[in-house]
Amino acid sequence: ELKTLTEKATAGTLKNALAHAVGQGQGNVLIDARSAGVTLSEAQKAAARVFSADSRLKVVRIIGRDFDTTIARQAQ
Repeated sequence: ELKTLTEKATAGTLKNALAHAVGQGQGNVLIDARSAGVTLSEAQKAAARVFSADSRLKVVRIIGRDFDTTIARQAQ
């Protein structure tokens, strides 16, 4: 599922977009955050929160202004 954040988006907006996209993308989510002022650290924290809250999330890729990160669920 692809979600695009606007320039007014925050780390909280990113977390909410991830949470809403989980079911729509069958656990695979791509977030375009290039317009938002979200940092890599904020993106990683948001993803970690959603991974811990929703077992359906498998992989998330977040593209920011100066980063492109892919995070996959770790096998337990």
